[in-house]
Amino acid sequence: MGILSVQEIWDQSLTGDRDQRGQRRRPRAFRVRTTSLADGEVIVLSAVDPLTGLTIPNIFDPYVDANGHTDPQAICASAQPHLQRDPREWLVICTYSNFVEGSAEMAAQGYIQPNPLLRPAIPHWGREEARRVANYDLGYVDLHDPTQNLDARAVNNSTGQKFSPANEIEDPRSTLALTWNIPAPLLSLSDGGTSMTALGILLQYQNTLNLDTFLTCLPSTVKCKTIDPGETRFEEGIYFQPVTAHFAFRFDTIELTDDAGGTQTIVGWEIDEYVPDIGWYVLDTTTGKPKKYVDPTGLNPGGPYPLNGAGQVLVNPGGGAPQQFYFLHYYFSKRGFFADLMAGVVLV
Repeated sequence: MGILSVQEIWDQSLTGDRDQRGQRRRPRAFRVRTTSLADGEVIVLSAVDPLTGLTIPNIFDPYVDANGHTDPQAICASAQPHLQRDPREWLVICTYSNFVEGSAEMAAQGYIQPNPLLRPAIPHWGREEARRVANYDLGYVDLHDPTQNLDARAVNNSTGQKFSPANEIEDPRSTLALTWNIPAPLLSLSDGGTSMTALGILLQYQNTLNLDTFLTCLPSTVKCKTIDPGETRFEEGIYFQPVTAHFAFRFDTIELTDDAGGTQTIVGWEIDEYVPDIGWYVLDTTTGKPKKYVDPTGLNPGGPYPLNGAGQVLVNPGGGAPQQFYFLHYYFSKRGFFADLMAGVVLV
């Protein structure tokens, strides 16, 4: 069993057509001679000429002829072997087109790679519409003349109090969906003594902020929102499962003054985790229980009132209406190293 020769048939290869939509179709024809009557299409479609090295094209290979003329946008969409009168001779017709569904994406992303676990991740960029509470503005930002920029300010009313109800603003964000393949959950991996599948490990990263730089983005600016698993597939003797990780990006930056008078820079998704300490109640210094606060100055009889992080009304040094706020930090998202999440994933 084996291959005697692979020859391209030029009178059938030097043809083609195109239409008004810009679709191009080009065939390439090959004559394959085998050494045995038992050689079938599996042997024929993987044939290599033992003298010239000429091979039958793979699916998704870009078009190129023997003279080196190329059409990178036209890829091999099909390869059809036809047994001739001589049972050891085959005619193989490879059809190329630039209008194969998903051809540009699939060829560019390495689908000629037979091992599904080694194929590059497929990116899909998009955006999402969102709204958030406006605790801070971004200041005046002039992209063309930074000398005109102003610092960010707290969003308060004219008495220095928080608006009630709070103001919400639009906050559109860029998104990225990355799809890659992982081994199907047929075998378990050991993780700290807990048996988990590869998919189970990935699912831990849902609602997680990046602790490391991810795609050149600083820590806390990228959130892995969800991990969506696909159905188990079987190709090339391998059981695998596609998964899609959905990322959202946020690059806002604010500065808060800490108790020592220094400043702390808050970046990206962490901004949502700093909540102003405000309310209508204070802690009774005797009982330690909440009690309704009555403003002795009468400036803000309805509240809510800025609190100092310890259950009491926040008063600026020097007296007067409060003009600053104490922020409480809550962790609404997990933290993780995205390098671990993306371990083994090929990006292009």
